[in-house]
Amino acid sequence: MPSLRDSLTDESHWEASGLLVMAHPAAKVPILGTNLVGLCEVLEGSPASVVAPGDSASLSTAIVENLTNSEARKLDFIAFQKHAVEYYQIYRPASELRKLYQQVYDGASGQK
Repeated sequence: MPSLRDSLTDESHWEASGLLVMAHPAAKVPILGTNLVGLCEVLEGSPASVVAPGDSASLSTAIVENLTNSEARKLDFIAFQKHAVEYYQIYRPASELRKLYQQVYDGASGQK
């Protein structure tokens, strides 16, 4: 029998980065989140379920669906795990930021 710990629900009305949901795909836990700036970018491309903020009917339906289909949902996240670990690791955004800062520096100093 599934329990509430078989799924993560983040029903935020505001979420800047979604750090909690970045970590959970690596743990193979199905996620349900809200369609917010920041959080929706983290969930995009993942097998997560997404609902509108404040839509309690859709939220409760999605929770029941996650729990009713918990084994299939877990398999979706197991398959997604390798991508999540690679995508959310710190090296990728750190490398992208370094390139961006280098471009800004090169532009400001007249270098190409």
